[in-house]
Amino acid sequence: VKSITTYPLKGARGESLRSSRVEKGSSVEDDRAFALLRHENIDKRWSPCSDPTTNAGDILRAAPDKDPGHHSNKHLFHQLITDPSLAKISAKRVGERGVQIVLPGSSPPGRVLATCLDVLVKSEREPVERFFSTFLETASGEPSNPPKLTFASGHSFANVGGNPGEHVLHINATPSLEAAWKKMGRRKENDDKNDGDESESLASFAKRFRANLVVEDAGDGTLNAFDELSWCGRCLYVGDEVEVRVNEPTIRCPSTRAKVPSEVVTDDISDEATFLNAPVDVEGVVPDLDARVAFPDLTGSVFGREPTRLAEKGSYFGVYATVITGGVIYEGDEVRLEESF
Repeated sequence: VKSITTYPLKGARGESLRSSRVEKGSSVEDDRAFALLRHENIDKRWSPCSDPTTNAGDILRAAPDKDPGHHSNKHLFHQLITDPSLAKISAKRVGERGVQIVLPGSSPPGRVLATCLDVLVKSEREPVERFFSTFLETASGEPSNPPKLTFASGHSFANVGGNPGEHVLHINATPSLEAAWKKMGRRKENDDKNDGDESESLASFAKRFRANLVVEDAGDGTLNAFDELSWCGRCLYVGDEVEVRVNEPTIRCPSTRAKVPSEVVTDDISDEATFLNAPVDVEGVVPDLDARVAFPDLTGSVFGREPTRLAEKGSYFGVYATVITGGVIYEGDEVRLEESF
């Protein structure tokens, strides 16, 4: 295991972890525990007469014709597709139901921009909701009409696997990241915003895919680019305790176009303001379109079905996995693939 990352607020940048406890049917700690429900959807989809668990369950429920955990309601929330400025800030869970919105910087943990100590209390949510009402590209722009900070115990506002017991881990592999970076990590030649910085770093490119776990070769050369696609339908053993089942390749959406900006490198308020107000690059690299062209022959199996040529369906990168046996995952843990199907 090269790295472990959680994304406490849907769409925001990740928080690196040295270790994380995972339970059966869960992801890493706090992953997508919070989300920002768009203002225009609050009255329709988050009833004040229902408890948060019921509201979240209704939104995240997969239709009968969908694969497990696949709901179709991510458009109800602010996300990187619509609001790339989310890539500038991170979120940290505070207590049982609280969250801090943080500007990453040279002095960890960075400057706190807004805090909510209990998401179920309206007055506690207001500082965070006011902040996002004017910060996000497609928010109302009016503090009186903010998005709603949502949380429901046991739920994850991920695009796949939201309800309790169906959360997933998103796994990337370093050889695949390197192969994709070499083919897709450059700005388009005809991009009129090309300022001479034609290629982003591999580390920056990798952040576009928002993996919970990144695994690397153990030094024996046995992990090759896109080997992880052959893991679908098989189990991985992570460290001494954790077992996961790999379910399917991960289809990529336009959120991967958002380049995660470098952190603010000084504590100067004017530098922070410049960083917060600067546009996020969403035009130079388009993995959601390019992956199927760059790697047209990749195949993968979805929930045990016959392997299919992925480019015929879309652009895929990485795999989703379900925790079968819980425990603690540590950075540096050995990852072992079961010997046979």
